[in-house]
Amino acid sequence: ARLLRANLAVRGLGGRATVIVDDYRRAALPAIAGRTLFIGNPPYVRHHDLEKVWKDWYRGVLDRFGATAAAGRAVALAGLHLHFYARTAELAKPGDGGVFVTAGEWLNNTYGGALRTLLLGPLGVRRVCLIDPRAPAFGETMSTAVIVGFEVGGAEPVIDCRFAESLDDLRAPAAQRVVERAALAASDRWGDLVCGHAAAPDDPDLVPLRTVFRVSRGTSTGANQVWIAGDHARELPDSVMLPTVTDAHDIIRAGGRLDDPHALRKVVYLPPSLHRFKAAERKAIERFIAWAKRAGAAESTTARSRAHWYAIKPKEPAPILCTYMARRAPAVARNVAGVPMLNIAHGLYVRDGVSLTPEQLDAYAVWLQRNLTEHAGVSYAGAMSKFEPRDLERLPIPRPDAVVALVRAGDVLRAAE
Repeated sequence: ARLLRANLAVRGLGGRATVIVDDYRRAALPAIAGRTLFIGNPPYVRHHDLEKVWKDWYRGVLDRFGATAAAGRAVALAGLHLHFYARTAELAKPGDGGVFVTAGEWLNNTYGGALRTLLLGPLGVRRVCLIDPRAPAFGETMSTAVIVGFEVGGAEPVIDCRFAESLDDLRAPAAQRVVERAALAASDRWGDLVCGHAAAPDDPDLVPLRTVFRVSRGTSTGANQVWIAGDHARELPDSVMLPTVTDAHDIIRAGGRLDDPHALRKVVYLPPSLHRFKAAERKAIERFIAWAKRAGAAESTTARSRAHWYAIKPKEPAPILCTYMARRAPAVARNVAGVPMLNIAHGLYVRDGVSLTPEQLDAYAVWLQRNLTEHAGVSYAGAMSKFEPRDLERLPIPRPDAVVALVRAGDVLRAAE
């Protein structure tokens, strides 16, 4: 506030400005007869650091504007910068305008659906400028950036969009892309429309991945450093340890086909009851459990959610494994070894009612390896791309009866861009 007041004084604006030091979400702004322009770079505070009372407040505002359903339960994952938009929707009146610079993940993710609804509704989005994730928009802060201009109550049929490859691009005139409001309303990935990424080709041989596979992350231990076997588990019987995919590099190193379980680390999987073990084995397991508790393994949220905090059951091995966060396209591997995985990767499971041969599963793994690109995920700073299960499930893939032929033909459709 002192720096702000000093800047205002230097520019001769001190007599025209009032500086309010308060939480924007509860600050009372006096009504004026004319238009108000809301300009800001709302602070980037992740949802983990927000109090429940403010998460409830945010949901309440969205409820009043009919925007909650667009995000569902994920609305609680919104950061503080999205709260600024909600408060502006409360304060603004038709004809007011605004320009906000924020992190840009909300353009493509689930919790951003509520803000996208606000912008298409009462806030009246007019312009969207997305800065390339590889450009350091906020200095050392690792975050993407998007600039949004809006006019409250507006409903322009087309929205001006722009993708800036560097901060210097913001200073120079650039051709803007216009995107129809209807296209934004129909999309849950505004970032793709702003960047102009090609839509999937209209090919009768392609279907959404979710019609063939369901996508799920692997087992969550709550304390991988405890449950991934090392010297601390050397006394345990082999029967409670299984080779497991514990790192994304396990999938990357597999080169598309994971068939050697001996190259993997083992994970400790304990049953709820220890009665089936011999006395010596049971004592070894009990010593391990006592050590794990001292190491804090019983205190994680995941552990507390289990009936027996130490009892971890591996998920059914997925026939296809896929990494989900990197500065590259996801790595895909056919899980020929039939090993389980921790929640460092996604597993593609064949849906009930769908029958695939081993040859078809092999072909799907190859096709995904060829066609997945980083653009299909959510972009973060430093060109980091993250794929949630729903990001994969919406992707177009070949129909089961066409995938083998397409892969044999070497068909690279780039349908996932």
